[in-house]
Amino acid sequence: MTLTPEERKALEALRKLEPVVQSTDVWRDSEVHVDLHNQHAVQDLQRGLAEAAERTRGNTLSLVFHGRTGSGKTHLIRQGRMRLEDKGGLFVQFDIHKDEDFATAALLSFVSSLTQGMDDPGQQVRQLLVKLLKKASLPDDPQLPVLEGDPTPEAVEAVVKAVGQSFGTALDGAARDVVRALCLLGSNIPKYQDFAEDWLSCRDETVRGSREEWGIRSAMRRPRDLLFALTRVVSLVGPVMFSVDQIDELVDRANLDTRGVGTEQGRSEQLDNLAKGLMDFIDYTHRVVIVVSCLPGSWERLKTSTIDSVPERFWSPRALDPNVSTDAAKSIIAGHVKARLKGVDFKRPWRTWPVADEAFKGDQVSTPREIVRRVREHVDRCLDIDEFTPLMSLAGSGTAREAEPAPQSGEPLTARFEELVKQADVSDARAHGKEDSDLPPLLLAGLRAYAEETGRAMTARPQPKNKLGQHEIHVAVREEDRRWCLRGISSSKGSAFKGRLRWLLERSGTEKDSKVSAVALRTRPWDLTDTMRRNLRAFEKRGLTVVDLGVEDLKVCWALKALEDERPGDYAEWLRANRPMSRTGLMRQVFEA
Repeated sequence: MTLTPEERKALEALRKLEPVVQSTDVWRDSEVHVDLHNQHAVQDLQRGLAEAAERTRGNTLSLVFHGRTGSGKTHLIRQGRMRLEDKGGLFVQFDIHKDEDFATAALLSFVSSLTQGMDDPGQQVRQLLVKLLKKASLPDDPQLPVLEGDPTPEAVEAVVKAVGQSFGTALDGAARDVVRALCLLGSNIPKYQDFAEDWLSCRDETVRGSREEWGIRSAMRRPRDLLFALTRVVSLVGPVMFSVDQIDELVDRANLDTRGVGTEQGRSEQLDNLAKGLMDFIDYTHRVVIVVSCLPGSWERLKTSTIDSVPERFWSPRALDPNVSTDAAKSIIAGHVKARLKGVDFKRPWRTWPVADEAFKGDQVSTPREIVRRVREHVDRCLDIDEFTPLMSLAGSGTAREAEPAPQSGEPLTARFEELVKQADVSDARAHGKEDSDLPPLLLAGLRAYAEETGRAMTARPQPKNKLGQHEIHVAVREEDRRWCLRGISSSKGSAFKGRLRWLLERSGTEKDSKVSAVALRTRPWDLTDTMRRNLRAFEKRGLTVVDLGVEDLKVCWALKALEDERPGDYAEWLRANRPMSRTGLMRQVFEA
């Protein structure tokens, strides 16, 4: 029987089921969590976080979780990150690729994680400042400029003094400078964010004297010293969860067998660096929970290939559930389907629709990923044949692949890109009420692609909302000492239009610094009165640049974001060869004019 319109809408919505949880997904709250799966691992993690939250001193706690691909390791880490919100803690996602030296990689990961957010960019550092100032009992007047994202040197010094008086010897000279830098990192002003990020990352200052103005000593410190100072400051207000999930790759790179112990093949310098760095981190920090997640064989190889004292510092490794129970499988399917059908006018005929009850009898696939993938494949088949039949078995083709099918060579990837451009729906990114939420992710994907295509050392980051809950700048781009502040504006109606232009111009700092560009992205035609035109010309004379961001350029950004999410293996190589973002008018007007 042909699909009804309601069935088709529901199945189309289920095409958005995501079988693979990527490492970057830890920053997004999960819509589905099933208590019946990996219960013991969840309890271990909760116990570790609770113990760290209750401690004021004491050694760092260290946990290891191992399980097969798709068993829920990244989901477990994400649940831990979400629980930290209740305990006033900080989540750090360790990235060994940032530097081969552990201390440097850990410090850069710390700084990067501070500027991430659960619901809003930079939320972690701003939450940290709020809690720090609350514990310091600072009167409202001195702390308001810092909390509102517009710090002054006087306000920052008042914060440092109050925090120093509250915590005494816990705050040495380096830690006081860390507090100063955090006040700037949590601001709404890109220039101040750059000052702080450079210092916290042990980079030279790009503007001479910029640190002295804020009382930050210009003498360079070692990454290890700054890492421990930063950890000391954060631990004053709550626990730190330090997530390490790249051991598998290091083991693989060291030419070790990730499926089991196998034969000894020598020690890897990078593995040794990681092991010794973790041990040093454990010895000299407190209120920290280190969480290592990996494949089963990887931990065994780390134990046999590095110094003996490393495994002794960790709690007994916890294996994730090798199989999904029937009740857990039903809950996983029901939860994911319910989340995807939000806003769709369709009532499920039964709880686990589109999966039949018979599918839960007999052999099943063994991981949550395989279950979701099997449902997704069945949905695609129903849409392809224009007929709905319930899924009768969870076993089968879902176990055959480890990832969504992705093009692996230039021509198929080009075809996929062109298909995505045709599918792209950018209406929300151009809508007045949704541009703040929907436009920045597309711009960021396009900017990352442009940097890869051109080889330019550019970094782009989303900007936080101001105290009124509004975006003054959508994305800030940096290349050495050059900065671009971008803000999309679709509507020219009312006083809000002038306000957005003024905010962008003033917050960017372009009037005071010729190396800063304030760019208003016109996503729809502006219907300007004579007064508005005069206002716009006045802003342009003060340094504002207006660039048209057309639908076709936005569709390219949309397609590139979709490719990022699919993660084809040769994506970076394809970008460099085809340069889709470099051909857009947006990039030419902003960065090449």
